[in-house]
Amino acid sequence: SLGLDVVGVRGFPDHHRFSEADIRALNNQADTLKAELVTTEKDIARLRTGSTSAMTLAQRTHVLQIGIELSVTDEARLEQLLNRGVAQPGKA
Repeated sequence: SLGLDVVGVRGFPDHHRFSEADIRALNNQADTLKAELVTTEKDIARLRTGSTSAMTLAQRTHVLQIGIELSVTDEARLEQLLNRGVAQPGKA
């Protein structure tokens, strides 16, 4: 919906610590594809506080702000899941 052509995707697990090899691979892939890098606010924060090469990668990366909208039905289901998680930690 943003009018972008996605030419490559590279996923990482939640709370991933970017290694020097990760950073080199991302830079190389973007250069090869003549692409712009895009990430979320959460991941750019880790790059901005990482190594010198991570901070350099952060400077060339665009940040995509995302949000969530819940319908009334979604909110009720989320509340049920949260309540069950509070009542039985680890079993949400």
